[in-house]
Amino acid sequence: MNYPYPLGRNQNTYDPKDLLLREMILRVPTDIVDMEWDYPGPATDQGVTPHCVGFAGANFLINLPTFTPQTNADGDRYYYKSVEYDGNPNSENGSTSRSLAKTLVFYGAINAYAFIYDQKTFDFWLRTKGPIICGTNWTEGMFFPDVNYIIHTTGNVVGGHEYEVNAIRGDDTYGLYRIQNSWGDGYGDHGAVWIPKKEFWDNFKYGGDALTAIELDPVIPLPEPDPEPEKPGCLSKIVGLFK
Repeated sequence: MNYPYPLGRNQNTYDPKDLLLREMILRVPTDIVDMEWDYPGPATDQGVTPHCVGFAGANFLINLPTFTPQTNADGDRYYYKSVEYDGNPNSENGSTSRSLAKTLVFYGAINAYAFIYDQKTFDFWLRTKGPIICGTNWTEGMFFPDVNYIIHTTGNVVGGHEYEVNAIRGDDTYGLYRIQNSWGDGYGDHGAVWIPKKEFWDNFKYGGDALTAIELDPVIPLPEPDPEPEKPGCLSKIVGLFK
């Protein structure tokens, strides 16, 4: 079946070297604060390509607080570098979140990245720090926002999709996340739609992942300790007594 917009996200495989944002935050507040990070510019458009992973990276850089201008050509460029990290150069079969993150590090766009798998950390970061890159399954219903630009995870899963989440409204029961997509201004509200938080997390548990940029302090090697003075053994002490 043909669908109105292309997909292209592949699920990450497990990597024990991944940094987890939850383990890097000492305290995660539970206060409910609505936060919306503005997206200054027209929506990017991946056209008919499966390059959503690369375009999610471009959207992440365009969005406040980063606000680094990007073009559709940048989205394509990030995609093709990502599939190199996948081990599939020039392929048109989609890519993964991890390969995108490595690509953004390669181009110097971010310093480092960490993954998010729980709602508390996800909401905390979105409310206080900035947007998040997400990869999840995509269903038939998610192609068609309603009059309020809200999508629902109805229908069959038709593939995987990569996108940016850049706003949060309301509580856990009736709250919404805003998705900035890469299907041009004709999708949703200039490329943006809202998804109920509960539906997002129900969908996320089936192989979803999320990541964001972090800053890591440079590792400064500790100086080598001075060598301890050599201590004479018992025999040398005895010899010394007879000199």
